[in-house]
Amino acid sequence: MQPRFIRQKDVPGFFGVSRGYFDKNIRPSLTEIW
Repeated sequence: MQPRFIRQKDVPGFFGVSRGYFDKNIRPSLTEIW
């Protein structure tokens, strides 16, 4: 799977979930590169 770089404000549309759901459930499992 290719790494993807997604702006945080675009995440809800990309994953099809709300921002709060993403921050609570998905974000901890992602590798963050700043």
